[in-house]
Amino acid sequence: MADLQVRTVAPASAPGVQDQEGPVRAARARPSPEQVAAKREAIHAATHAQHAEPEQKPAPHVARENVESLEIKLPDGRIVVFGPPNGVALQMRIANMLGNDLTQFNAMLVKSMLSVRSIDGQPPGAVTNMVEVQRVANLLGEDGVDLLMLALNQYWPPVTTAELQIVKKNLRG
Repeated sequence: MADLQVRTVAPASAPGVQDQEGPVRAARARPSPEQVAAKREAIHAATHAQHAEPEQKPAPHVARENVESLEIKLPDGRIVVFGPPNGVALQMRIANMLGNDLTQFNAMLVKSMLSVRSIDGQPPGAVTNMVEVQRVANLLGEDGVDLLMLALNQYWPPVTTAELQIVKKNLRG
C-alpha cells in the first residue's frame, strides 16, 4: 500500500496556520498573568475615568439681590406679577399642603404658585390646597409654570451654608 501524503494549504486570512505538510498550528502565545492583570487594570481605569464625577468647586458666595417682585411676560403675552409674599414663611404652608408628597420639586412648584400675585392685573385667588395650586398652574400653562419656577430659583434661591453666619458657638461643658 502506498503512503498517502496530504498537503493542506490554509487561506492567507487564517491566523496561526502555516503552509506545510499536514495541518500544523503555530503555538498561540498566551499572555502572562502579569500582562492580564495590567490589561484589566487599564480597562478599569478607563471605565472609572469615563464615569467619574467632575470635581465640583463650591460656588462663590454672591450677595442676594433684595427683589420685592418681578413682572414676567408669558409666551402668550400675559404679564404675571410674581414674588414670594412678604412676612409669610411658606415652608409650613407647603409642608401642610403636600404632606407625604413633600419632595424638592413639589415644594418648588407649590412655592411658585403661592408666589403668583397677579395674572394680567387679576389676583389668582387664595391658594390653600392642592386643587387651587392646580387651578393656578392651569391658568399659567406649562410654559408659564416653568418660567415661574425658573424665576423663583434665580431670584429667590435656597439658602446656602455660605450665608450661614454663626455669631457665637456655645460648647457643652
